[in-house]
Amino acid sequence: MKLAIAIFASLLAVIVISANRGALPSFVRTLYSFPGGDKAGHFLLMGTLSALINLGLRSRLAPLGPRGFILGSIAVMIVVTLEEVSQLWFKTRTFSLVDLGFDYAGILCGAYLANFFNFRGEQ
Repeated sequence: MKLAIAIFASLLAVIVISANRGALPSFVRTLYSFPGGDKAGHFLLMGTLSALINLGLRSRLAPLGPRGFILGSIAVMIVVTLEEVSQLWFKTRTFSLVDLGFDYAGILCGAYLANFFNFRGEQ
């Protein structure tokens, strides 16, 4: 699982760095070329990252509030929020609350999926 997370995180880093430079790889431009493709990309990429990290952490909870929050999802949300806000300082990028909303939706769906697989045999 650690290898899958490392490979996927590396792929995301390449996409972010390329976007910051205004030179997205052609496979990413192709995926984003249809209407809503950018939003689907945010949802799927962050959902996959959330699922992988939460699977790796066995959906461990951080003790926040009465029930706690899934640790992997909190970490992904923090990183994604910082990355989206950082776009304010790049001429080649555009900060978007809508993109951030799709990121969060993907993260939550990824957490749900990880919970399903982590706990399906415990009931």
